[in-house]
Amino acid sequence: MAEAEPQRSGEQLVEVATNVPGSALVRDSKLGDASPVLETTPTAMVAFLSAIRSGRFDG
Repeated sequence: MAEAEPQRSGEQLVEVATNVPGSALVRDSKLGDASPVLETTPTAMVAFLSAIRSGRFDG
């Protein structure tokens, strides 16, 4: 995943690549090249991150 932006959260690290037009690619960087890649749209990624920030998934 080229030009990925690491986002740290505690001990976890994910990379989000936004350099592919129309896609947001997410992977667990701890697994390196063996990590599965989740592909979604930038709109869906923004909605997901907004829901996290708003506490929607807090238990």
